Amino acid sequence: MSEKLFFPVSILLIGWLVLAACSPVTPQVTQAPAAASPTAASKGKPDLTGKTIKFYGFGDLSGPFGPTTVTVVAGAKDMVNYINENGGIFGAKIEWLFEDEGGKVDQALAIYDRYKSQDKNILMLFMYSTPDQQALKERVKQDHIPTMGSGPDVTALYGVKDGWQFTTVPLYDEQLCYFLDYVTANWPKIKPAGAGDKVKLAYLSWNNALGQAALTEGSKGCMARLGVELVSTELYETSPKADTTTAILNAQAAGANVIYNNTIGFGFANLLNDLKRLGLRDQFVVGTGMLAMDIVPYAFLADPANADGVYGITPYGWWSDVDNPAIKLLAGIADKNNREAKMRSFGRLIASASVDVAKHAIEQAILNVGYDNLNGQAIYDVLTQMKDYKVLGGLTTVDYTNGVRAGRQMQLRQIQGGPDKFVVVKDFGVGPDLRPK
Repeated sequence: MSEKLFFPVSILLIGWLVLAACSPVTPQVTQAPAAASPTAASKGKPDLTGKTIKFYGFGDLSGPFGPTTVTVVAGAKDMVNYINENGGIFGAKIEWLFEDEGGKVDQALAIYDRYKSQDKNILMLFMYSTPDQQALKERVKQDHIPTMGSGPDVTALYGVKDGWQFTTVPLYDEQLCYFLDYVTANWPKIKPAGAGDKVKLAYLSWNNALGQAALTEGSKGCMARLGVELVSTELYETSPKADTTTAILNAQAAGANVIYNNTIGFGFANLLNDLKRLGLRDQFVVGTGMLAMDIVPYAFLADPANADGVYGITPYGWWSDVDNPAIKLLAGIADKNNREAKMRSFGRLIASASVDVAKHAIEQAILNVGYDNLNGQAIYDVLTQMKDYKVLGGLTTVDYTNGVRAGRQMQLRQIQGGPDKFVVVKDFGVGPDLRPK
């Protein structure tokens, strides 16, 4: 997610969100579900009171993706503070260190090098940008730095053998395939008026690494298996002022009846606004990946109703799932930190999930090798053996055995009246394994 752009229309929003993210926190919510396994408990827990374990991270706060990343950072900070106030890691406090890379890969690389020069034993790194993850996939393995990322990109996670990057969400291309499986199975009842029997897909998305991450050889193979014809691939600018008219009209001319988009925030809003303005919304079934199934696009929609009817992937429970124990926990943390509705985003969920997995892996590594011998290799060894771990007690389940580096679980939901009405139409399941062979 990286473009050298700056957009004045988001300055006020980013400024308010950054102030909110930096507000003091005193979370006192229901105790988090225990992360330690029965094996860990039987070994006994060391007392690391007075110790500090550093979590390092970087992402775009001042560039085009600031409105999304600031909610991610706030979620990570709040989760770290919650853990610290509830015993930390065997008494050790987590120190959260984060720098803004401004949406620029070269700046991310400079931050990475600076972190390395400051700490010869980095235990955990968090990255919130697909291009950053792609650029550092070999470096983090070479430097033995376990990494939790938000971008489930095939190149980043599987572009190097036995990679050191992990995520809690499914691959972008597997998300597209999950959507298409639903569309083809339900085409007679969901197809637009006048559409034929064949699903004809237009992939309309950004002209950058994130925008194109769902269109892979794996997802094209999925289309072939499902009988979906890819009739148009259209790119548009990564800007809140982007005009998607040409992309939409090209898709229409190619005979498309389904549109899929893999952007976030303003990128998805641009497309929905233009579809409505052109009077063409009813001609397409519209789907999106997880990053746009969020509250952030609503800041850029000309009318909230422009999103109604969209199908999108959600890899976790959503904020409206009030009976989900993980959602209850995270809502309580958000309440105690006075996080308004605009901060209760998908980014907050993925950040909290990543911190929880990191905490669990570090605890297990300490039990395996001891605090004095704790290093990236010990944590990596735990992560690669992590099987059926319930993140935050029920947000999702991850299994990194057998070379897996991404989450596999996902739902498909339809927007039926704003972010409080993301309605499940295809419940939790696992899509095809589209990892490169």
